Amino acid sequence: MIDQWKGYDTLYFNNHHIKYNEIMIELSQIKIIQISMYSATGILHAGAGAFGMGSVYFQYYVDIDIITYQDTYSFSILNNDSVCHMFDYFLNHQIIVDDPLKLIKLYHKKRDPVALYNYIHHHFKEWAKIYHLDNPRDSFLNYCHQENNEKNSKKKDFFGWSVIKKALKEPMFEKKKKS
Repeated sequence: MIDQWKGYDTLYFNNHHIKYNEIMIELSQIKIIQISMYSATGILHAGAGAFGMGSVYFQYYVDIDIITYQDTYSFSILNNDSVCHMFDYFLNHQIIVDDPLKLIKLYHKKRDPVALYNYIHHHFKEWAKIYHLDNPRDSFLNYCHQENNEKNSKKKDFFGWSVIKKALKEPMFEKKKKS
């Protein structure tokens, strides 16, 4: 085992199988691998206390569904180098891949992480509409905006989203009425 990955969920690609925790997927049992993508949002917080600056950012994950003769196994991968190595593994082992977004070509062509991110960020909204991708999937912001859902209405509003939403709905400057 590689020490640097201890403590992380790791998907291993070996000569004759793919391994995740105790799950072993024999290459001979794989019918097809479907490649897709989804976005997730997060909040980047910088500064001290209540006066810090925050901004929303997007991360783009590669989804793979490994379809075998018995089951389907789904994984999401963020690390660009790992994604490229995984794609090489699929190609080198002549595994049938369904890649409608042409991500294999994209990840090999755009090796600079900033250029890759910018390209994906620029095109993802369009891809999401065409290919029905999750945009965003189960993100923090989705949680905060589901107040009408009875189950979620009981959750605490740690970040004050209800106050922010109320402030955004009200006009910032009201004209005084002349009497």
